[in-house]
Amino acid sequence: KFIYMGNSKEWPGKIKAKFFSRGNTNPSQLLFYKKILNMELKDVSDYWIKNSDKGLYEPETIEDVRILINKIAKTKGAISFVSKNEIKKLPAKIKILYEF
Repeated sequence: KFIYMGNSKEWPGKIKAKFFSRGNTNPSQLLFYKKILNMELKDVSDYWIKNSDKGLYEPETIEDVRILINKIAKTKGAISFVSKNEIKKLPAKIKILYEF
């Protein structure tokens, strides 16, 4: 939550955190808003508009799951979310931090 919302910019050990969004029409993204952020799409959109003057911007969006998985595997500190039905096997470099 803190990484997505821009309140935390690094992992323990000073590793820069990079969140990749799935896009506002992705069911996983909408579930993330509801279950993790406790917000609806409009609330999240309003948050980014309200905080842009503070230098907080919505994370980069990658809708294609294959491109997303490759980007996460190659980007140290990257994080996103993927529905279990979107992939059969995760690359060894990718770890599951939380399931919802």
